[in-house]
Parts: sequence; structure tokens; C-alpha cells
Amino acid sequence: MAEVLRYYQTTRLVYSGPNFTLNDKFYQFSFTRDAQGHRYRLGDLLRLTKNASGSGTNKLNFTLLGDPALMLAYPEFNIITDSINHYAVSQFVDTAESL
Repeated sequence: MAEVLRYYQTTRLVYSGPNFTLNDKFYQFSFTRDAQGHRYRLGDLLRLTKNASGSGTNKLNFTLLGDPALMLAYPEFNIITDSINHYAVSQFVDTAESL
């Protein structure tokens, strides 16, 4: 997802409150499908996000720098990690320390 956000840029000053709404709508549409069951393309995601983000002018300051026909790379398999090195994930403790 970080790759997408790099191309989703502002053209003018924007504000944090409306940005939260815009980002929330973007993530909601990113994981849904259209009426035919297909994933949305980047241009569609931006269009749907802006249309669903209310009537404020903050959303007009965002633009997509890239190909609007590209799609995000979604995983095809539903893999669930239930253990790491034979330890249940709920019991796993990370031992990384600073210095």
C-alpha cells in the first residue's frame, strides 16, 4: 500500500481532519470489489474516494501521479500464520532489544 500512497500527492495545502476522512474512504474502497466482482483500479479508487469524502474542497487538492489503469497487488491466497518456530503466535515474544 505504501507504493500507492507515494503517487497519491497533494497539489496545495491540505488539512488533517479532512485528510483522515479521505484516507479512511480510500482504505475502505481498496478492499472492496465492483458489481462484477473485480478489484478497483487506482483511478477508480481515487474517484470513489473523492466522491465519498463529502463536499469539502480539501479533496480537490489531491491528485494521482501515475497510471490510473493500474491495480494494487492483492494477495491471492488466504494464509494465516498460527505459529512461529512451533510456538503459537499468541505466546510468541519478540526478543529484539536496542543496543
